Amino acid sequence: MANFSSEDVRHGISGPVFPLVTPFTEEGDVDHSALAKYVEFLTSCGAKTIMTTVGTSRFNLLIDDEIRQVNNTVCCATSPRTVTIVAGPMTGNLRTNIEFAQHAETIGADAYIAFFPERWYGEDQVYDFFQRLSASVSIAVMIHEMPLRSGYGGQKQYPIDLLERLVSIPNLVGMKEECMDGGYAYLLHRRLQGQCAVIGAGAMRNFMRDFHAGGRANLAGVGSFFPRVEMAFQEALRSGDTNRAHHIVRTYEDPYFDVAVELGWHPQLKETMSVLGLMPAYERAPLPRLNKDQRDRLLSCIENLGWLDLAPDHTPE
Repeated sequence: MANFSSEDVRHGISGPVFPLVTPFTEEGDVDHSALAKYVEFLTSCGAKTIMTTVGTSRFNLLIDDEIRQVNNTVCCATSPRTVTIVAGPMTGNLRTNIEFAQHAETIGADAYIAFFPERWYGEDQVYDFFQRLSASVSIAVMIHEMPLRSGYGGQKQYPIDLLERLVSIPNLVGMKEECMDGGYAYLLHRRLQGQCAVIGAGAMRNFMRDFHAGGRANLAGVGSFFPRVEMAFQEALRSGDTNRAHHIVRTYEDPYFDVAVELGWHPQLKETMSVLGLMPAYERAPLPRLNKDQRDRLLSCIENLGWLDLAPDHTPE
């Protein structure tokens, strides 16, 4: 049974939201023990919202049964004080998503986040998909909002007028924003603030922009392995201490991102978490691990930052 109502999720999500990396064994199987320990680590640090995602959680590499098993492990390991959002697959259809949403409801998730699985052919098809999905469960439903492949060529951003229609659907409480357009993201936060939950794209530097547009939550980046760093950053912004917020970004995010983004965010994140003792670094093909030269470069960055002397649950000075 969910711990939070749809309206709790709609209006209560704030601060960093922690995307869950799926760990693997050396043989490429899902490491449920490591996953449960990681969820327990986040919640012990005070994480208020955690979520599985189609990207960071490697759901594009998992079969449907594995996705359900990962979501179940997460719901079993989390705290009743933490909002738990679980995702479905990137592919499938309406029926597939209804089945995943109903499974999410059964295992006690607070919300199900859906990736629209078809090309864009107009607003009505998107509205119908989310309206019927939301009507199939009593828990909250969210949109994985990112540019859609257009059936007429190119890509199509979700029109903000459509998003306003969608979040008026009962149980449809918000979205994870991944529009990859800073100007559009700023407008989205301005238009939708107060109406629904919007989880901004990752990076504290991006959230500084979104915060001024009314943003209240963002997807954790550095917080995936130093959760209290992102919590301290958010608290500094909310209290008006912009100097401290800038200091945290410059101290933690900027020098790390200079290396991490170039190496590829998802594979290097797993390697960083392995170096810091949070989960094994194994990946599942075709997602590659960093090669030796790349790992050496990442380790040198981590050593130079002094992170090997920091506990993952530390609070920044």
